Order: sequence, then C-alpha cells, then structure tokens
Amino acid sequence: MELWVLRLIHITCSVLWGGWTAMVGLFLLPAIAEAGPAGGAVMAGVMKRRFTLWMNLLGVLSVLSGLRLYTIYANAEWLKSGPGISLTLGAVLALVAFGVGHAVSRPTAVRMYVLQGSIKAVGGPPSAEQAGELQRLAGRAVLAGRVNAWCSVGAALCMAASRFLPF
Repeated sequence: MELWVLRLIHITCSVLWGGWTAMVGLFLLPAIAEAGPAGGAVMAGVMKRRFTLWMNLLGVLSVLSGLRLYTIYANAEWLKSGPGISLTLGAVLALVAFGVGHAVSRPTAVRMYVLQGSIKAVGGPPSAEQAGELQRLAGRAVLAGRVNAWCSVGAALCMAASRFLPF
C-alpha cells in the first residue's frame, strides 16, 4: 500500500512540478523579460495567484516521496544497475532544480513582486534604479528558470528511461 501511495504522490506532483517548471523556465519567464516593465504586471498576476506556494508544495511532495521511494529500492546491487543509475541521475537533477528553485527562483520572484508593488504604489514609471534592478532580476529569473527547466526535463527523461534499462 505504501508503494502505491508514494508512487501516486510522486508521479502526480512530479508531472505538475516538472511541467510547470519547464513551461515557466522556457517560455513564460523569457516572454516576461522581453516585455520589459509590462512583464511586471504579468509576474505580479502570477504571484498574486500564489504560484510559488503551489510550486513549493508540489516540489516538496515530489522530493520527499521520491526520497522515500529511493530508500525503499536502494541497495548496492540496485545502484549499479541501469534503473538504479538512471533513477539516481534523475534524482540528482530533480534536487538541483529544487535547490535552484528555493535558493534563486523563489527569492527573485518575491523581490520582483515587491519591487513592482512599490513602483505601482508611486503611480509613475520606475526610476532608473528600479528599472535596472528589475532588469537584473529578470535576467536572474530567466537563467534560473532555464536551469530548472532543463534539470526537470532531464529528471523526467531519466525517470522514464529507467523502466527500459537492463538490470
């Protein structure tokens, strides 16, 4: 029963978390950055809908259920097998995406949201300093998003391929 529940949680959360990560990192963040100041309104709308909360929740559930599954299967022989190597590599890529998401992406998104709020509160265009900060944060968000996206795609490929590799 535990395996069934863990797999259900892990696969569902991983599909949503990884899919959203790839979509945001490869499409949404670059489009927001290209839009300049107008992109801030889109980012504010995304943040208002608690997107980072959902991403964090899905990421934590995915990682915790995946770690538990990993501890159930991991042993010296399994770690040397095709599935063991593939799942280990997938786990490492997912953990990198999780770490970058929590250490870089989330704080950057929060900072952009706060800065956009302060610009909106003044009611005028952003100052040169604010515009420069937004541009710097957008560049950081795009880079972190790409890292997250490709790590998520790589993790998904490794996890999917593990079923077809020889033991």
